[in-house]
Amino acid sequence: MAIQHFKTAKWLSSGHLQTIWGSFFRPKTTVNVEAIDIPLRDNTQLKCELSWPASDTQRVLLDEGGIICVLMHGLTGSADSHYIKGIQKAIADSSLDIVTLAINHRGALGHLCPARHKSRLYHAGLVDDIQDTIEEVRRQWPKARIFMFGASLSGNMLVRALGVNALPQVERVMAVSVPFDLAMVADAVDQGLGKIYRRYLANRMKGIIALKQKYIENMPNAHFAQELKSFWALDNFVVAPLHGFRNVHHYYRECSSRPVMKNITQPLLVVQAMDDPLVPPAAWPGLDDLPNCVEFEGYDRGGHVGFIDNKGYWLERRVIQWLMDAI
Repeated sequence: MAIQHFKTAKWLSSGHLQTIWGSFFRPKTTVNVEAIDIPLRDNTQLKCELSWPASDTQRVLLDEGGIICVLMHGLTGSADSHYIKGIQKAIADSSLDIVTLAINHRGALGHLCPARHKSRLYHAGLVDDIQDTIEEVRRQWPKARIFMFGASLSGNMLVRALGVNALPQVERVMAVSVPFDLAMVADAVDQGLGKIYRRYLANRMKGIIALKQKYIENMPNAHFAQELKSFWALDNFVVAPLHGFRNVHHYYRECSSRPVMKNITQPLLVVQAMDDPLVPPAAWPGLDDLPNCVEFEGYDRGGHVGFIDNKGYWLERRVIQWLMDAI
C-alpha cells in the first residue's frame, strides 16, 4: 500500500498536534442550519441539522435528484464538532449545490436528550439508526442522491454497514481515521501518550453514562462507571451489555469493520494517517481486504481527523474534491 506524504502546517508537524488543534484552538465555525428530527424504529428520534446551499431557490434540488450528504461525528462528538461544522461550511460556501445533514447520535453530549434516546447509546457497529436516517431522507426526497461521510467511530460504522450490505440506497461514502480493528485501537489508547486521549474520551463517555443513568434499566451506576479506567472496561461493562453483546470481545469481534471490507460493493474513499495516535497502521486493512470499489488514501502525517496544512483544513478541501468527482 503506497503511503503519500502530507505536508502539515509548520507548527503542527506531529500527529498529536494535528489531532488536538481543531478541537481546542479552532475558532467556532458558524453555519446556517435548520433543525430536523429523524424518527427511529423504536419510537425515538435523532436531532439533526440541515444546511442548504446559499440560495433558497436551491431547496428544489433534492426534489430534482440533487445530492444530500449525511455527516456523522466521532466518539463523544456531535453535529457541533469542529470538523462537521467545517465541512458543512465548506460545502455551503462552495459552488456545489449540495445539501448537508449533520446527525447527532444517541447520547451525543452536544444535545442533552437522554429521555428521547431511551435505553441505547451509539456504538461502533450500530446500523439501524443509519438505515432509519436514510429511509427518512428517501421519504422526504425520493429522488435525492445520498452520500455519507463518517469520522472516526462513525467511519467504522459506515464501513461495516457497507460490508454487510446494509446501506444499498447510499451512492458514495467517505470515511476518515477509521478504527478498523477495535481491540487493537483499544490497546493503542492504553499505552504511552494514548492514555491522554483515553482519559479525555473516557471522561466524556462517563458524562453520557451519568446523563442516561435514570433512563436506562440495568445501567451501571455513576460511581461504578467512574471507576472504569480503560476502553476495554467501559465497553465490557457498559457498551457491550447495553446493546446485546456477551462481552467486550464479542462486541469488538462483531463490530470491527476490517473483517467485512472485502464484501463492499459501493464506492468508498478512506483517508488515514500513519501518525494517528488512536489508530495504529497495524489496524489498517491489507491490500487483500480492499475490493476495487474502495479507494484507500494513506498518508504519513495528519493525525486523527486532523489533516491541517499551511492553507488550512485540508480534509474539508478533500471532501469538496470527493464530491466534485461524483458530479
